[in-house]
Amino acid sequence: MDNKADFVQLIKDRTDILDLLTKDLKIIKSGSSYKALCPFHEEKTPSFTINVQKQNYVCYGCGKSGDIFSYIMEKYQLSFKEALEKLAKDCNIVLSKSIANGTFGSSKNTKYYNKVMNYITLYYNSNLKEHLKNNDINFLNKKKISLEKIEKYNLGLSTNFNNLESFLSKKSISLEYLLENNIFKKNKYGKKYDLFTNRIMFPIKDRYENIIAFGGRSLGDEKPKYINSWENNFFKKRQVLYNLPCLNNIKNRTENVYIVEGYTDVIAMESKGFKAVAPLGTSLTIEHFKLVWRFVNEPTLFMDGDNAGINASIRALDLVMPELRGENSLNFIFLKEDKDPDDIINGSERTYSLSSLLSNKQSLIESLFLLYGNEEVLNSPERIVSFKNKILTKIKNINDPDIRNLYRSFTVNRINEISKTQINKFGTITNNKRKDNYFTSLIKNKRTENFVIRRERSILAAMINNLKLLKQNDEALAKVYISNAELEELRNVIIDIISTEKILKSEDLKKSLLGKGYEAFLKKHFQTKDCIRFDLVEEYAKENSDINYATETLLNILSIQEKWYQRKNKSL
Repeated sequence: MDNKADFVQLIKDRTDILDLLTKDLKIIKSGSSYKALCPFHEEKTPSFTINVQKQNYVCYGCGKSGDIFSYIMEKYQLSFKEALEKLAKDCNIVLSKSIANGTFGSSKNTKYYNKVMNYITLYYNSNLKEHLKNNDINFLNKKKISLEKIEKYNLGLSTNFNNLESFLSKKSISLEYLLENNIFKKNKYGKKYDLFTNRIMFPIKDRYENIIAFGGRSLGDEKPKYINSWENNFFKKRQVLYNLPCLNNIKNRTENVYIVEGYTDVIAMESKGFKAVAPLGTSLTIEHFKLVWRFVNEPTLFMDGDNAGINASIRALDLVMPELRGENSLNFIFLKEDKDPDDIINGSERTYSLSSLLSNKQSLIESLFLLYGNEEVLNSPERIVSFKNKILTKIKNINDPDIRNLYRSFTVNRINEISKTQINKFGTITNNKRKDNYFTSLIKNKRTENFVIRRERSILAAMINNLKLLKQNDEALAKVYISNAELEELRNVIIDIISTEKILKSEDLKKSLLGKGYEAFLKKHFQTKDCIRFDLVEEYAKENSDINYATETLLNILSIQEKWYQRKNKSL
């Protein structure tokens, strides 16, 4: 990316003006905007107004106005180039040499990239429509995706890589360009390939309607079921959401926007007239929420009803709590019985009414109580105190003092109500029979459990020691069932770390785990003395292993784990 405009837009997308100005100014809420004493002239009454939706400011006292670049230039008396460099550094963006040297040129890289992606979209879309003339695709029928929806979302079908290469060659798109931008790759034997074969293709657009990548859903037994384009200078999956352009049509910050889990959930929700976006097969990041908060105050998280969906909701709650303020919050909808929004809308499921589900969304504080405790089992003083401490510890993470104090007051009052309700229900129940059954079952399954924990340790060892493998398969790793409580906690923390911290190599991840107090877990489950160097690590889990071999091995192990979990559930 050599075009100055590309970097300017990227920096704007990553920098919220309110976050930037809060570092310097004491900001107060004023209607739909914010106010502060102007930093550019002396005044006693705030006349410096910040518009979060437009990402700009204006002072009605001295007349100064602008955006994040104007503010940095005025504050530090910098040139535009110097302000660009400073903000890029703050965002961890590396400027190209031409821009760093001041030779901006007239590159049209972004337009050319968009042109290439439009060609690929056209190819996939034509493939799908041609295929459907004489064939059905069960996946599309099940999801009730009609030709009209195929056209609306530019859906397509990937078949043969060589045909795509030939098509692009006829459009004068060079192989070198495709390799340079990670559209195609070469393996260690020099053979060219792309990610997508026999998949339904979902074009991914930036907020300006430009196609920047693809998501592909397998039509056979290929794993993983969903994959995304490789990242490049134009596409970072943690900084974009599927169906992002729908947010441009929002007229009011109180409108409902639903964050769902997958592409077909988005299409199903929109078919009923609701605005919806989805992460690209990755764990949600704080950047995703900040992106949506630019348009609405309280989006609603509507994840699947399985364990992975519940875990995603818990991680999201932990992620947004430090960022809560007057116009930044999050609501939750919880499904049961492994259902997802698409099942409710398009399936035969009639247990739920979509309208009743959406109208019964839970606020963040209600969700905090639901996700971190079951009031029905709070039948002893110890359990109530433990639950109270757990909730109050979470609340300490809220940065805004007013919000934090209110959350604490709400929590203390609610705990007092629970205590009064349960005060006459304390008692003890003999569980000898239950314990006998437990230990008998444990003895019978001792050998199986040993294999399971070895497999789960192998999965965690790969996450800890092979960062590239972890980042490419974070969705599958976040969803896989882990039976050991310590390893499950370790897995969840690792997913949170790569979602919220700058992790460039496996050693950074290990140091972060040590800093969070996980030394005992690491030494208990793995062969390591310092928690940096690990012994007896399988070949696929090593940092320098071939990524294709490592991915294939990992997915096989995850498949075995999933089958074991399904058998385990059937036997219960």
